[in-house]
Amino acid sequence: MYTLNAELVYAKGFVADVYFSDRRLVGLRLVADSRDRPLSLPNLFRLAQAWFPDQMLSVIYQVLPDDPQRIVVDSLIGTIPDVFRRELGRAALPFCRAVVFSRAIASTPLTTCPQHRLSSVFFDNLGLNKSS
Repeated sequence: MYTLNAELVYAKGFVADVYFSDRRLVGLRLVADSRDRPLSLPNLFRLAQAWFPDQMLSVIYQVLPDDPQRIVVDSLIGTIPDVFRRELGRAALPFCRAVVFSRAIASTPLTTCPQHRLSSVFFDNLGLNKSS
């Protein structure tokens, strides 16, 4: 995978669950793997643009609130089947959301984190209500 500047995108430091629909990649869940170097938030956004170059997409993620390196604990790029949504958010951290634009637009992702954390309404809409 390559960025707009033709930089090769390579990633490690997480376990990936990959989701396809009609033979097309539609979503990725990335969970930090403690056996390897961690994935930072800027690198998560870079991966999202590389893996989904022609789309504007939603990325939800968890980071430790006081982590200056913004290491990603859990994340979802794109969409996943409903049956797997309960697997998200095993860490007791708030989810944040970002909109990552296609590589053609080359814009900085818009994010709600850490200033605007998602409310329980967001979890309800995704079927991620933490109280159940």
